[in-house]
Amino acid sequence: MLGATAACAVEVQTYFYAMRKVALILAEMFKTFFPDEYERYRQAFDAGVWLEQDPGPWGGRAIVYKLDLALHWDKGDGGPTATFPVGFFDGGIMEIPQLRARLRYSPGDVVISLSGLLAHHITHWTAIAPPLTSTNGCNPGRIGNVFFFKKIPLERLEHHEPLWGKKTAYGQYERLTSTT
Repeated sequence: MLGATAACAVEVQTYFYAMRKVALILAEMFKTFFPDEYERYRQAFDAGVWLEQDPGPWGGRAIVYKLDLALHWDKGDGGPTATFPVGFFDGGIMEIPQLRARLRYSPGDVVISLSGLLAHHITHWTAIAPPLTSTNGCNPGRIGNVFFFKKIPLERLEHHEPLWGKKTAYGQYERLTSTT
């Protein structure tokens, strides 16, 4: 039997295994539409990776579970963010007022944007019952998935070698592990 801390660690790793294919698809989209930013994220991610199950290149993830969020900016983001919804719901348009944009935001849709610079929100949505044929275990409602990289860790990691974080405890033991 695992203790609570170990069980949480296992669940996090399970999440990354389960999301691996999705993360790889998002990475290809990101690389296609934002090639320079992708390379910057990739280099920083490789320096700071902490779970081998995570293919990157984003340094962070958030799950927005059935919440209505007011108009906001994602403070501290270092560049483009990828987001997509899953679940069973009606409605929920992504609005970006600065661009006068109203984007469809349904399961299967992906938005990659500068959400740290562009205010955005999801309009009202309503949970609906899953079809009787659904076997994915998803409850009614909208669940947002956000892949991002905060500016401070991005800047700290981007000029280091791969696995720098693991080799030096993210700089804490850099002098001990230096070969020069």
